[in-house]
Amino acid sequence: MSKQRDFGPSYAEYRRARFSAPEVRARMENEAARITSMAAVLSALEEAREKRDLSKAEVARRMGRKPEAVSRLLRGAGANPTLATLVELADALEIEINLTITERPKRRRRGYSPLKVRAAV
Repeated sequence: MSKQRDFGPSYAEYRRARFSAPEVRARMENEAARITSMAAVLSALEEAREKRDLSKAEVARRMGRKPEAVSRLLRGAGANPTLATLVELADALEIEINLTITERPKRRRRGYSPLKVRAAV
């Protein structure tokens, strides 16, 4: 008869215990919101590129960048572009990015994000 190994708590139990502290959970939620927001921005820029029927190579040429760097950026592969890079990309796509700064709501709802993306391209 074989003896079962005890590997300890499941990953879900580990995660619940590890992220149960409010400050840790808040950090994780903020990081998730940042990643989701940046993905939405890059997705909107990629959609604008496709609507203009521009190749990534052409966008890269307009930006003076390597095509593979622009491809990685628009795929969102680990992308955390600076505002300057986003402005440069918008210029290469011949679009504008409108930025509105407002007060944060007093009560954050689930799914809150400090960045709202509304694409009209």
